[in-house]
Formats: sequence, structure tokens, C-alpha cells
Amino acid sequence: MKYERMIMEAESPDLIGPEKFLYNLAESSVRDRTLGELGIEFGNLSLPYGNHYGSPELRALIADQSGSNIATDDVLVTAGAAGALFIISSSLLEPGDHMVVGFPNYATNYETPNAIGARVEEHVQTFEAGFSIDVDKLESQITDETRFVSLTCPHNPTGVMFSRQELDRLVDIVERKGCWLVVDETYREMAYGDPLPVAASLSDRVISVCSLSKTYGVPGIRIGWLVTRDKELMENFISAKEQIGITGSVLDETAAYQTLRQRDRLLPQIQQEIGEGFEIVSDWVSNEAMLEWVQPDAGVTCCVRVPGVSDAQMQRFYEIIKNRYKTALGPGYWFKLPDNYMRIGFGWTRPDDTRKGLQCISKALRDCFVN
Repeated sequence: MKYERMIMEAESPDLIGPEKFLYNLAESSVRDRTLGELGIEFGNLSLPYGNHYGSPELRALIADQSGSNIATDDVLVTAGAAGALFIISSSLLEPGDHMVVGFPNYATNYETPNAIGARVEEHVQTFEAGFSIDVDKLESQITDETRFVSLTCPHNPTGVMFSRQELDRLVDIVERKGCWLVVDETYREMAYGDPLPVAASLSDRVISVCSLSKTYGVPGIRIGWLVTRDKELMENFISAKEQIGITGSVLDETAAYQTLRQRDRLLPQIQQEIGEGFEIVSDWVSNEAMLEWVQPDAGVTCCVRVPGVSDAQMQRFYEIIKNRYKTALGPGYWFKLPDNYMRIGFGWTRPDDTRKGLQCISKALRDCFVN
């Protein structure tokens, strides 16, 4: 049997060593917070197995912040959003099952279904169409054999959002078709305007996935969650979680609770930082003639492309940006995109370092493509 390796972010500073880079524009979150900054205290915390569904206090807080239609028992705490996506795919899919996934996307949304042996049909979101979804086309892709549709909003890697009208249409479609809609909402609170509602609050046919990692700058505590109002489905999900790790870490869940209960204090500062980063990258793109982009609606990443260049030329660019300029970014292959696409993060680094990293990208482009 031929083994096809899953996508690995081989250039990630977290994998090969952050000390090898001067500027890290590969991250897709805001800057990392510290325990002291967040005032997190563990005291004499006991270290037993935790609640299999997750800390009741944390789940109640998540439910309270998710809308009036969501109850504590509708929330399952997971090992990050990636853990939630794995649980959903491994619970709902068997070999040969059909699903539709927005593309490009975060790899777990399609790699896990592929590994299971599902028939994964891509709903392609193109640069030319502003990486938007085509609701009519998506509806035509759903068959009687479709188990679920998987979309990310705000979108990774582009930061593009679909509208509330489009979300309502998607909910109506899955209710009529009898399948599920999975919405990865990891970047939901990073919208530049009003965020969409938690999608699972709109229908029993919708599953929402979220995480503390990106918006709150605490990826090290590995806390995410899924939300579903379907009780039978929740039983399937908790069964899958128990097979993976029984429970989550009580340390992580304690830190998550203490972070999330400060939401009203933290979010204004975080949104200000996001706005500053967006202003920096927007100004840079508008003055960088060698790149084009689709302007994001949310988050701290954007997807840009270098038009009219070959893969071989781009491979030279990636070598120069890494080795000569010591700058990290997300190459297109992380999302199964051509090499002339790249994801650039503008929220993890301090503003001055963001500017310097972007300047390094401009220098590397000219090293490669200007005689």
C-alpha cells in the first residue's frame, strides 16, 4: 500500500527552532501571553482526571458567551480546535463516505477525512472570486451520501468571511439535505466588524468549532471546543474523545477558564493590536507592486500571491527569505496552494518587527525577480 504523507509545516519556527529567525510572520495568532500578564494562578490545584466533557465551569462560560441557544451540555472541551476537528471526522466518517470541504483550508479539515478513507470533495474558493464561497455551487455538491460540509469562517489562510445571509442559507441547505454543517470558527472574535453568531446556535444541524489559541494568544494551553445541540451526536463525540485522551488537562482547563472570564477586558486590547497589524500590512501591500492580495475581513493573516512566476523561481524565493533574511512565513503548500501563494501573519510580532519582516519579503522578491 502506498503511503502518502500528510502535509507538514516543515518551515514552521516552532518545528525547526525560533532562534533561526529574526522575524516570524508564519504565526496565525496574536502575540503570546504570559501567566503573569493574565494573572493565572494554580494555587494548590489538585491534579486528578478531569471531567470527561471538560471543566463544567469552563463549559458554562463558553456556553454563556456563545448565545442564548447554547447550554453547558452543548459544549465539549477538546485539545485545541484541531482536536475538535479530529473528533468530528472520526465520529461522522467511515471509509467511502462523502463530504464537502472548503478549499484552501487548514489541513486537519481534509487530511483527517482523507486518512479515514472518505471521499473528500473540495469546494474551491478562488483568488479571483475573493476566496468567497459559492452557495449555489456548494448546494449542488451535496448528495444523498454527503455526511457533512466543512467550512472555515473567518477563512484560514485568507481572513475572508461569508455573510450572515450566506450563513443562513447554508443552515437552510443542510437542514433540507439532512447532512451536517461544520463551521471552524477559530478566528470568529477577530472580525474587524461585528462577528457572526456562533453557527451552532442557529440549528441542531450545525457543529461549531473554536479555540482560545488564536484570539487570546494562549496556544500553549491547548484548549478548544466543539458545540452541538444534538444530544446523540454529543454522545458520539465524547466517546471519541475518551478514546483519544480520556480527559483534558486540568491545568490547561484552569488556565483557560481564568483567561476566558477576562474576555471583556482582554478583547478591546487584542482588537487594537489586530487593527495596528492590519494597518501595517495593508499599507505594505498597497505599496508593493510585486504582490496582490484579497483583503481580509478578520484575523491576523492574509494570503498574497506573486503573479506570473514559476514554482522554481518561488523555491529560490523561499530559500532566500529563510536563509538570507531569516524571515518565516507560510508557503502556499501548507494549504495545497501553488508556490506563488503565501500566508503572512501580522499579529504575533511587535509592530516594528512586522514592518521589518515585510521589508525583508520585499527585498527577497527583488533578489529573485528583478534583474
